[in-house]
Amino acid sequence: MDYFLFYLALITLLSTVVGVCLFLNGVGRLKVLRKMAFSEDQQVERLPFVSVIVAARNEERHIAAAIQSLLEIEYDPWELLVIDDRSTDKTPEILADLQRLDPRLRVQRIDELPAGWLGKNHALDFGIRQSKGELVLLTDADIFFEKTALKRAVSHMNSQGLDHLAIAPDLNMPGPLLRSFTVMFYIFFFVFTQAWKASDPKSRASIGIGAFGLFRRQALMDIGGLTKIQLRPDDDLMLGRLIKRHGFKQSILDGAGMISVPWYSSTSELITGLEKNSFAALNYRPELVLGSIVFQFLLIVWPFLALLVTHGFTWWLNLITVALLVGMPSYLGIKLRYGWYSGLYFPVCTVLFGYIQLRAMLLCYWIGGIRWRDTFYPLKALKKNMLP
Repeated sequence: MDYFLFYLALITLLSTVVGVCLFLNGVGRLKVLRKMAFSEDQQVERLPFVSVIVAARNEERHIAAAIQSLLEIEYDPWELLVIDDRSTDKTPEILADLQRLDPRLRVQRIDELPAGWLGKNHALDFGIRQSKGELVLLTDADIFFEKTALKRAVSHMNSQGLDHLAIAPDLNMPGPLLRSFTVMFYIFFFVFTQAWKASDPKSRASIGIGAFGLFRRQALMDIGGLTKIQLRPDDDLMLGRLIKRHGFKQSILDGAGMISVPWYSSTSELITGLEKNSFAALNYRPELVLGSIVFQFLLIVWPFLALLVTHGFTWWLNLITVALLVGMPSYLGIKLRYGWYSGLYFPVCTVLFGYIQLRAMLLCYWIGGIRWRDTFYPLKALKKNMLP
């Protein structure tokens, strides 16, 4: 047993060192939106027309402030189109009030969801076909924009000749546990997608972010809009994958301080919110879910527990691993302004994420699909809408 624990500690340490180096190197290569320059006296005719499309369903909590932040952006020419996807709360009334105050806001109501579509995906595809911009920005109904964010993004997109620009927002959640979970999710998401490789045409890595996805209209039309991912809960990632696989050029920026979203307000809301796409992200394959949970436990949780049951050189190997596992998230937490304590919560957040993955998978099998925004989607139909 001592030999097994020694080799496990050695493999864990080496894997952690490699992982930390790759992650920090990759994230360090990401450019920051707020550092993107743009000309204050840029001629209006030089700016491409942008259609901003927001899919909204029962968003009464944040939609008024979010839409107001969009109406205050410094960009012209542009249009703002909100697709109200069968809202049953006060969202329609809020949008009507906003539209009376600012006629630049266009609201389209969807009363019936066609068969074979996820609600949000249908709303976004509908909005794309109703819009007229050379560029199309797909965003959510709870995203807050700094006034110059769009102009900076368009300037960068044009200067780099991009067809798709994704921007990672600030994810705001209350309390140390949820803020630390944000750091953990940031790490897991970027390692899973290898987002820093998205701009490399030789790499299969791709990226998509629902909070901010800026596309050239022609690219969206060439891939058929969202018709190939009608039932993908992870629509943002899959849309980015389609763009990349069709040979279009994409990239990602860090939107810290420019774009933000109040992600989830409680642990229970977080668990429910990630229910629809955590299983989908692994293509509804239970072996990948279980493998992911085991890998996360051995690489991140076990070294902390091993300090209680190992001794000698093996204990020191585990201690070095723990130091890295605490140090790297703490550094990232400080950098992202989520708190220095993020590393201390790292193993706890990893266990929570594993629980979310396992729960989502079991619930999907238990009810035979996913239920999202009051609509049920059968697992058999979801599995048919897969991308290789």
